[in-house]
Amino acid sequence: MKIETKTKVISDMVGLMSSIVTDCRLKVTTECIEMRAIDAAGVAMISVVAKPELFTIYDVKEEEVGLDIQKLNIVLSILDDASMVTISTDDTKKKLVIETKNKKFGVRYANISAVRPWREFPNIKFDASTSVGGSEIVAAVRAAQKFEGESIRFNISEGVFFASYEDDSTDMKLDLVRTKLDDFAGGSASSIYNTQYLSSILKFLEKSIVKIETGTNVPLKLYFTIDKSCSVVYFLAPRIEPE
Repeated sequence: MKIETKTKVISDMVGLMSSIVTDCRLKVTTECIEMRAIDAAGVAMISVVAKPELFTIYDVKEEEVGLDIQKLNIVLSILDDASMVTISTDDTKKKLVIETKNKKFGVRYANISAVRPWREFPNIKFDASTSVGGSEIVAAVRAAQKFEGESIRFNISEGVFFASYEDDSTDMKLDLVRTKLDDFAGGSASSIYNTQYLSSILKFLEKSIVKIETGTNVPLKLYFTIDKSCSVVYFLAPRIEPE
């Protein structure tokens, strides 16, 4: 594999994966490059897909390698987001080679047998879906965290999408403005989700339009794009309240 693109594209892909795991599998095909992982607790699952049009060089064969996400994050933090970066696989030395105009790094593959296996997305029948500006979700999660809330409830009722939070002394309700009034589908939904997991991806949501699929006591599914054509799917399990 040899690919070239802006450092920011790779940095965002790796940054998203680092929100839930320290290593993951990279699957390369002629159609796309995909990173996918599920966290150790089985609470969150994420897939990041980059199409060939994001790259100025896309010379690949089908392969799958383990990535050390922590080490890659360190390397990418040294580079300028605006610089062009070339990444290639060195199967002899079992490492990724990361190069810019004046810098070169090698990062050993993670032991793929120790990386959690690739999993298909869960087949869920969601009760409702809509789209909102990512900044709406960011504002709601940060508001709940100001009250030191560990969870937030997302609700859809009569076509209105809102976030709510409640503790012993405070309650909150924030209407989330949909990007299109005609994009609502389904019925009512209400589920509670962990704010810590959501907060780890907030910076990637801020400037995105986010399609949300949810229901009552089912996982939250977020679909959005970064860097114009890099697609992200994020699943988050609900927090079930005892009856």
